[in-house]
Amino acid sequence: MHHAEQQVIIELIDFNECNSLQTLLTTKLQLQSKGFVKWFTNREIYHKHIRNWKSSHYNRSHLYIPIEFIENRETVLSIVDKDTSVYREYLSLVPSWKNDKEIVMKACQQGGFALTFASEELRNDRDVALSAVKQNGLMISEIPLELRNDRRIVLEAVKQIGIALSHAPSMQSDEEIVLEATRQMTFAFRFASEVLKKDYQFIKKVVSVNGMVLEYLNEEFKGDIDIVKLAICQNGLSLRYVAHFNDDEELVKLAINSNGLALGYASERMKSNIQIVKQAIKQNSCAIEYASTELLELNPEIQQYSESIANQEKSPNMRLHNDSKVLYRDTQNLKFITGQMKGDIEFALKVLKQNNKVFQEFPQKLQENKEFVIQALKQEHPDQILNLYSQLSETLKSDVDILCESIKINPSVIGQAPDNVFSDREFIHTLVKLNGFSLCYLKPFIKPSDRELALSAIRQNGLALMFCSNRWKFNAEMIIEAVKQNGFIIPYPYREENQVYRILFGENFLKELRQIRMSSCYMDCYIPDRYLDSRVC
Repeated sequence: MHHAEQQVIIELIDFNECNSLQTLLTTKLQLQSKGFVKWFTNREIYHKHIRNWKSSHYNRSHLYIPIEFIENRETVLSIVDKDTSVYREYLSLVPSWKNDKEIVMKACQQGGFALTFASEELRNDRDVALSAVKQNGLMISEIPLELRNDRRIVLEAVKQIGIALSHAPSMQSDEEIVLEATRQMTFAFRFASEVLKKDYQFIKKVVSVNGMVLEYLNEEFKGDIDIVKLAICQNGLSLRYVAHFNDDEELVKLAINSNGLALGYASERMKSNIQIVKQAIKQNSCAIEYASTELLELNPEIQQYSESIANQEKSPNMRLHNDSKVLYRDTQNLKFITGQMKGDIEFALKVLKQNNKVFQEFPQKLQENKEFVIQALKQEHPDQILNLYSQLSETLKSDVDILCESIKINPSVIGQAPDNVFSDREFIHTLVKLNGFSLCYLKPFIKPSDRELALSAIRQNGLALMFCSNRWKFNAEMIIEAVKQNGFIIPYPYREENQVYRILFGENFLKELRQIRMSSCYMDCYIPDRYLDSRVC
């Protein structure tokens, strides 16, 4: 039996391609996971920096927002809560903040002027207006008339600055509001209604909280002994506004008990009264300046009395001992310390940590000790290091190690260093690698066209971009390097430089630069909306 021949087809399938795709997918998912963890970790680290941030000129750079967090509301809120100027600066990049009530209120709580940058809708919002005037009472001039008639808003505004009363005509007859305004600022009384200015009982209340209001009272009230007594008891210097009472011994005594310097407004007879003068000096030793010359010549003990009072006023609040745990408030205290103790490095470091102005009070041998100086520099706050560096000898100021250590902490010391140390370009290169901000202070010693120095500075700190010449500041490569380094992008709210970004990277330049940062630092991971905005469920 013959079987018909059958054609057999064998198909060979190469699964390597599938395996490769699977490997690629697995790798992609792993990178996404790593990128997200890194993003989340960096965000928490950044938030910790913000929480621990303390206002200063030097370290304000910590408040720039890394571009990867610029859409994260939690980050924005934490920064605005520290420095409201960040809100103003970044509005040109993120206009939506103008309409975000929570962000605007946070900004207003730190700096009332932030109200002027909010949307019109939020400027008309009572809660926002209240936050703004609590911080800056003058912001009452930026809110609608309807809100200026709101008693709570006006009261908070005048508590912050009395002159805010001038922007709330409808409240100028309100006793409590006028009283609070006058308590805060004497001049505010001028904006009280005519009815209140003539109200005897109200005037007594006003001078009881601010005696200097006496200046603005009518002559009838200035002649009222009860009102005058209340005023000078509250502030003795108000005696200057009632010259017709400056020879009244009872009133003069009340005035100098309140403020010894009121002696300056007393009559010549009172200035020659030894008991009055001593009483004034007891309250304030500087009052001796107003005692009559004749009295001082006849009674030299008054000068001695004044000096003893002055010494009591200047005496330290703590007893001094030769103990390294003592904290010194000023240079004068070091005279109580023995020479041996002054030469102790550990003791000297503790003293300098409290007050580095006393550096030159230590023995010369210690001042020239390089290791001691470096230790002292390392413990300094960036804002204080310049003061310590300026006290060093010219030799130590020129020392490479000391200069490098100082510049790592605060590059502004470059201005105190001898110019000859910056003649070597390689040394300058070393400095910008230590601290990119050095570029700001090294401009007199470098060429604006030096690409290598600019790039090194930016790679150390992306914010160094702001100190580069325009040739590099608006160079696409340099901007990308800055974004890669720390994610900071410099906002230019009042100028046209943002147009350069748009030309270089397109209309959506913020999105483009953010993508560059996410790709270079976070493995191009995707961040879900719920991690950007806590309001998204």
